[in-house]
Amino acid sequence: MSNETVQVTAGATARQALADEVFRVMSIEHNSGTTGSGKKLPRTRLVLQNARYADIQAVDWDYVLEFKQGDVVKITGTIKEFRGQPQITIRSSARVEDFDVTKLLPTYQGDLAVLESRLDAYIKAIPDERLQLLATKLTDPSGELGRKLRLAPASPAAISHEPYIHGLIQHLTEVSEVARVLADKARDLRPTEYGKINISIVMFGALLHDLAKTTAYEYGAEGIKFSLAGRLNGHVLESYALIRNVLYEAGTFSQEEIDNILHIVASHHGPESDQPPRTIEAWIVHTADLFCSKLGGTFGYPHDPVL
Repeated sequence: MSNETVQVTAGATARQALADEVFRVMSIEHNSGTTGSGKKLPRTRLVLQNARYADIQAVDWDYVLEFKQGDVVKITGTIKEFRGQPQITIRSSARVEDFDVTKLLPTYQGDLAVLESRLDAYIKAIPDERLQLLATKLTDPSGELGRKLRLAPASPAAISHEPYIHGLIQHLTEVSEVARVLADKARDLRPTEYGKINISIVMFGALLHDLAKTTAYEYGAEGIKFSLAGRLNGHVLESYALIRNVLYEAGTFSQEEIDNILHIVASHHGPESDQPPRTIEAWIVHTADLFCSKLGGTFGYPHDPVL
């Protein structure tokens, strides 16, 4: 294994960047070094992943690297375009044990400070002061739940929506903002037919409908995967139980209010839920969740738009 150090030089261009980062090994294969006709081949080919690259090809022309899938490795080398995609030519590599998960796994691509500001403004706009206070408490960044909320992915699978670090807070903020717009619009469309829409319950339910995704998924060197609770119970049941407990512990809500909020959580997957939406508030949150999930899972990072 090479110990050569990569130096930044004036020759580095937009098409030749320098890599000096930690990656997760997604796949690895070894070659003999030459083809049957004598053409030189890389001794090792890898597919790597970290916060900047959902996947990137890497080659070592000289060494058979004794890594395996799932290893966390420090790679230095040059990044050039190869067949229209970035590729790292490895100069040095080593397995590492100590790493920052936010730099290893795919991560939210936007400005976290802006996202935090949107979340704060949304919570302050909840009309019911009791629900506003409870939402503030549950999302408090100084608490364990608030910290997990800001770190967790929204899903464990690359084919789904926001499958990356900070994905959950992005998803919940976007669903909340869409649900608020839908509630305001529905209230104006047919006020005599749709009746009174409880905007506070819509806003609270939209914000916290996926709250237990904070514990339903695990993320680290092995990537993002289901936890035991997520695999056995699922995030809907876990979220229902979590929110039910905090509503009863608050001691300030009627049974009717509790039932309406919990119904939003239980039914947010729509007609296919064990309990399909039966209130206009639940339909609004389900519609917002479906809208954001489908767009994020089809067009959002790290997916290529389907045209």
